[in-house]
Amino acid sequence: MIKIIIQGIQFDVKSSYQKGPKPAPPFLRVALHCGTANMYVENLTTIENSAIVDKGDVEIFKYFNIE
Repeated sequence: MIKIIIQGIQFDVKSSYQKGPKPAPPFLRVALHCGTANMYVENLTTIENSAIVDKGDVEIFKYFNIE
């Protein structure tokens, strides 16, 4: 069985326009598990909740440049 791993990254310090993505991961999880989510992809393959592994959130406190 293929596993789908989700992990939230709580960071928006270097956002060039508006802040706001940092608190999003918990809200996305609520939407995922609300019971009205469409669990089918475009080719009608189902994504069962048992295939989703939630690794939680990572909060980044210090930005570093990657070149």
